[in-house]
Amino acid sequence: MRDYISYTVTGTGANGCSAQTPAEITIKVIPEITSILYNIEICKGDRALLDAVFGPNYTVHPAGVYTVRISNGVCSKIIIANVLYITTPEIVEIVYNNNMLTVFVKNKGNLPLEYSLDGG
Repeated sequence: MRDYISYTVTGTGANGCSAQTPAEITIKVIPEITSILYNIEICKGDRALLDAVFGPNYTVHPAGVYTVRISNGVCSKIIIANVLYITTPEIVEIVYNNNMLTVFVKNKGNLPLEYSLDGG
């Protein structure tokens, strides 16, 4: 990407006469401010690493709303990230019948439920 774009401009008056000397206009191209900072969910007691790429890293705890201002020397932009606690599922009922254990849960969150028989 070029840092500058130049244009040559010639003025024309109401009488149709053009200026004898054209003007050159140079515009500095400023890249758009972007960030890979995004919302994340964590378990209570865990930590989240927010990386704004252009600035320092932020280790955060507990959950909350975090902002970082990124500047490219000409413009600045505020990026917002939410660190939310994962909603813990609710065990509604546990039934043991004919050597079969069934656990009924209510999912209060947005993420699919996972389970493990061996804690792994």
